[in-house]
Formats: sequence, C-alpha cells, structure tokens
Amino acid sequence: MEFGAGAEKIAALGPAIAAFEASAGKFTTGLDNRSGAVSSLRVLFRNADEELKERMDEIVNNVKSTQTDFYAGYKTARVIHDMGGGHGGGTTNPPTTPTQPPTIGPTK
Repeated sequence: MEFGAGAEKIAALGPAIAAFEASAGKFTTGLDNRSGAVSSLRVLFRNADEELKERMDEIVNNVKSTQTDFYAGYKTARVIHDMGGGHGGGTTNPPTTPTQPPTIGPTK
C-alpha cells in the first residue's frame, strides 16, 4: 500500500490516468494550431487591408476634381498611425514604474 492507496484504488485510477496521458499532448498541439491560425490571420488581414486601400484609392480618385475637400480629408485620414495599443507590433515603449532609491544605512 503506497500513500494509503490500496491496489484496488490504484487499479480504479488506471483508466483516468490513461485518459490523462493520452490528452496531455493535445494541449500543446492546440496552442501550436492556434498560433499558426493567428499568424495566418495577420497575413490575411494585411492582404485585405492593402486590397481595400487600393480599391478605395481608385474610387476616391474618381471624385478628386469635383469633391476636393472630401478628397483632401480622405488622404489625411487614410494614413494609419500605429499607436501601439494592440497586441504586439507596437512601436512605443511601455511606461516605466518609478522606483525608490536604495536605502543606505540601518532602517527603522
């Protein structure tokens, strides 16, 4: 008897242990699949974004001479500034937390 568990209890746990061992590797496989899907989505969104920009530019160029204010506003708004607020890829540095200077000598 190990740790107060008799042979019957250990045998009863056999199927549960086997099920756990069979599923233990599935977690990392799921993460690998999800990571690959996220990478694929980034590429797909980037491609869709470029396609949309090209098509919108063509459409807006049609009204360039008749809707000058709209055209100027479109060109100004079309520039995307990455402010670093999303996940990954941001170019801004995270804020630093102020620290206390080290104490010299005995503390009270």
